[in-house]
Amino acid sequence: MLPPEQTAVFFLRDTRIRLEWVIEMALAYLSFSILMYLRFLITAYSFPAWFTEQLMWIIVFVPLFVLDWRKLQRVSYLQDNQALFAPYEGLRYLCIVIGECIYKILLTVYLVFPEVRDFLLLKIVMLPFAVGYVLHFLLGHCTPLEQTERPEGCDVTASLLSELGRFLEFVLIIVISLKVENEADATGFSWEAAFWPYWGFEGILCIIITLLIPICVRSICTDRQQTIMLTWIIFMGSGLCLSSLRSVFVLAISLDNDDSDDQVIPAALWPWIAFLAVFCFITRLLKSSLIPALHAAWYQDPRVRAVTDALLERTQVELLPPPAVLFRITPTYYSRTFEDSFCEPAVQSTLQTPGMASQLTASLCSQVGGQRIPRDSAASILSARGATFAEMVESEQLCFICYDTFPDGVLLECGHAGMCVNCALQLTERRGDGAQCPICRAQVRMVVRLRLGAPFPMGLFMPVHGRDSRARSLTRSLGIDNNFRSTRSIAEGGDGDEENGWQYEGGQGGGLFEAGQDRTGLVWPASARKSAVVVEVATRERQPRTSQWNLTVFLR
Repeated sequence: MLPPEQTAVFFLRDTRIRLEWVIEMALAYLSFSILMYLRFLITAYSFPAWFTEQLMWIIVFVPLFVLDWRKLQRVSYLQDNQALFAPYEGLRYLCIVIGECIYKILLTVYLVFPEVRDFLLLKIVMLPFAVGYVLHFLLGHCTPLEQTERPEGCDVTASLLSELGRFLEFVLIIVISLKVENEADATGFSWEAAFWPYWGFEGILCIIITLLIPICVRSICTDRQQTIMLTWIIFMGSGLCLSSLRSVFVLAISLDNDDSDDQVIPAALWPWIAFLAVFCFITRLLKSSLIPALHAAWYQDPRVRAVTDALLERTQVELLPPPAVLFRITPTYYSRTFEDSFCEPAVQSTLQTPGMASQLTASLCSQVGGQRIPRDSAASILSARGATFAEMVESEQLCFICYDTFPDGVLLECGHAGMCVNCALQLTERRGDGAQCPICRAQVRMVVRLRLGAPFPMGLFMPVHGRDSRARSLTRSLGIDNNFRSTRSIAEGGDGDEENGWQYEGGQGGGLFEAGQDRTGLVWPASARKSAVVVEVATRERQPRTSQWNLTVFLR
């Protein structure tokens, strides 16, 4: 198996090859339709019978024989790259190509030499195609399934479309062959009924086009490449639907009415000629834009998806633990981290604007160089409309969602507040893992409740003096240096912090903890106490179940 980068390049090239195959097929059937049109058109002139009845039929089928020769060349491409395609893809394609080629040869003999029609019946003519299709079907659907997932590109979509087309072709050939053999039977079905596979094809095509139209309209504002691809599919599908409907309807009505006019077949062929010509021209013109769009729409590598899922799972495992306290920055924003500059009055007014808040947050988190520290997932403190409901929350002390309850809920990890716990929990319960903050649209990991007036845990705030105090306090608050030892002290094997410029009021840091308190707890400078608020994880309280019957509810 190729590496993911080389696999993506291969399937991009495969998309180009398959689109060129489609253009080749359209050109071959366009040539066949034009020659068929000319064959019925020249019968009105005085050409020799051997030319119109024998040689002309051979000329008509030449483009289809050339197409079969090109299909045999594609088998080698599928065999050479068998590891990247579905099992037996090359062998399946070879079976159907050989069956179609033998069928066309026998059909040409049937049309060129009328004397063989007594023993070479159409039932025998269609037999090679039927055998090839059955082998093609069995190799694709009656073999053991793959044990591992493989990369997929446009080959899967092309396989599905070709399966549908070959099934309709198989049924149509059988029905028409039986209809021609039983033409003398007056009790048989009509020609309009004989073309029922076409009517089913028309219905499927109309449904697909109807479903793609709103997707195409939506992609106009989001993805230009996807818009080009969907527009091409819709217009080409509509052209195929209209040309098929016109041709088959005219042909079926004329055959049911026993219309022997030589102009019937040309009238049924010209819609196909027009559509195939337009299809070849437009597809060739847009090929450079369609190839990357088709590749981006259908390519997927399970190995890349597995790596992405693993990273996502690891990210979810590394979530920050619930905090013991949060620091009030604005009425609608609380932070896990503390910065002295946030407490200054001038900065408090400046923080009402999103731009300055983002700069201060980035400045704060960059002061601990060389350390990997978790950051809030939302860099912005308030959205553009934040100041409006921030003032309402601060002045009226009401939840900006329900306007009825005290705003005691905070969303993490973005830190936005201003709503009550009930509204915040309803948000997470309604959306589940996809719950988003109504202010910044960040994903909600948990909801905490503000416990205003609750006592702080013992030993949580300590005065810190010395160099780098602000950066050191931030580092410890995020749990990077939970044992209160600097990086240099650990590298040198020292036990204390005093020799590295860390001096705590009251002696060594370890003596400031109360008995039984975890040594790895978070410690903040004393200046952080005035903006700190004790929080707890908010959960929905379960109502106790009672065994008594509520008579009123029962009567209702």
